[in-house]
Amino acid sequence: MSIRFNRSPASRRALTTLAVATAAALVALPLAAGTAAAAPAASTNPGLFGMQDATYDGVYRQSLAILAYAALDAEPPAIAIDWLLDQQCSNGGWQAFRSDTDTPCAASDIATYTGPDSNSTAAAVQALAAIGEFDAAGDGLDFLESLQQSDGGIAYLEGAASDTNSTALTAMATSSVGIPLSDTDNGSGNTLQDALASAQIGCEGAPADRGGYRFQIPDDPFGNNYASSQAVLGATSLALPVLSTGSDDDQAAPTCPATDEPSAADRTAAGAWYLAQQLDAGNGTIESAFSPGTADWSSTRFAVISLAASGHGRTAMTDALAALAGSQATTIADDDAQDRPGVLAELILANEAAQSALTPLSTRSGRSSAPATANAPKSQPTSRPPSPAVTAASPTGDAPATSDAPSPEASLAPRQVGPTTDAAPTPTATPSSPVTSTVPPSEAATSPAPATPRAPVISTAPTSPKSSVAPSRVRAQAQAPAIDGDALLDRLDATLQQAAITSSPVTTSDAPATTTAPTSDDEGSGSNLARTGGVLPLGAVLPAAAALLVGGVALLVLTSRRTRGTH
Repeated sequence: MSIRFNRSPASRRALTTLAVATAAALVALPLAAGTAAAAPAASTNPGLFGMQDATYDGVYRQSLAILAYAALDAEPPAIAIDWLLDQQCSNGGWQAFRSDTDTPCAASDIATYTGPDSNSTAAAVQALAAIGEFDAAGDGLDFLESLQQSDGGIAYLEGAASDTNSTALTAMATSSVGIPLSDTDNGSGNTLQDALASAQIGCEGAPADRGGYRFQIPDDPFGNNYASSQAVLGATSLALPVLSTGSDDDQAAPTCPATDEPSAADRTAAGAWYLAQQLDAGNGTIESAFSPGTADWSSTRFAVISLAASGHGRTAMTDALAALAGSQATTIADDDAQDRPGVLAELILANEAAQSALTPLSTRSGRSSAPATANAPKSQPTSRPPSPAVTAASPTGDAPATSDAPSPEASLAPRQVGPTTDAAPTPTATPSSPVTSTVPPSEAATSPAPATPRAPVISTAPTSPKSSVAPSRVRAQAQAPAIDGDALLDRLDATLQQAAITSSPVTTSDAPATTTAPTSDDEGSGSNLARTGGVLPLGAVLPAAAALLVGGVALLVLTSRRTRGTH
């Protein structure tokens, strides 16, 4: 018995309705997909990560976001890189944010904290060095050098005194292009390394403050957690993203009374000791320098990165990582349920640094046991590897940061790593609140003397423009709670503001999502949809819709002919 098409008029009308309805459904698919995954709000700054007000931390959080991609060997979206490059001022520096890049950057004004600043610049230099944009990074280093003071430290703005956070961030920026901190004397006789050493507290301070850093060199010898969380990293001669060769619990307080000048290794161990003590006292978190009694999550994240760079504080790092894992539900999104890109980026950077420090070298796959050398070319990133979540042992912690650094040829180029944005940073020049930044006020840091032998060196040698260069990462074994770097990067992708949709069809190239594809089954088929803000490209859907509609019409014609032939 053969099956024949139903040739009744009613069935033909039903077929027509089905064809039209199916085509309409396909054309509407992008809209439906947009409701399935939260699509970004109307873009006001295409290429900027995050919908939050960018006035105080636009450049800083953008830089951290790009560094997070580098930490995971992922290619940052081109539109995001262009946004950061467009924000650069004519003098080579960056100010916190410019809503109109056709308007020149504001003149430096320490009364209003406006104009190109060291924190934004140092963060941008690190981000651009990590992806091979060395020309722009070099101009940024030149600007940073112009802010170096007679004590060797870096000021937040032209006309201000040096502070530890700005110095540490600049130290990181300098290290990101392979310039030794000892080569950053601009003629005063003092280097970035000297400034960080002068800011570190030794036997002149109370036992609990030793190893920590003042916010400014002339300050009384009281450890400032915001400054210390970044200074330890800056003094190791490493830059973001940090790749460690391992860790131990051999950190030690300064020996008092001191008989000899502390070595660089002694200073690093003392800085790690101070941070480990602070984390232990806060149950895995750093207490805020601005709101005593509350956890400063941004400084906590930077403390983890600093400990990984130092090669010490293994137990404290593990506890802090667990605290950060437990903090994700309450720290990532703002009051409007919008994810904060700075927080996501800092979590990724802290997690990746800790994983490299906590995983024994013998168990790491795909990497050499020897640290990379400064000036060695970085490997080209490929598709993002699956990221095993890293965690620690107990939950609980927020603050800003800024940075500047001179060009590779410049004599001065220390680099600082700044905190991201749990809250908009409020720059201040008082010892208790660091002059800074475009991020929450708890993360300026000074750093002890240059790197210890175990501290990993991040390669920042020039490569082809816009090529993403990042050290390979190895992930520690998952525990609960956990930080999943790849999942966080997916969320970071989703915060990217997209270009406004025009009347012409949007093609795949218009989608601002990262070019990396899912590398694990856990990411599922919906992962790429999430990366494009939940909107499928019309260029991919319309041809299918048209084909289905044409097929439906052809079917109707065929049915009509057969009908005429049987009557």
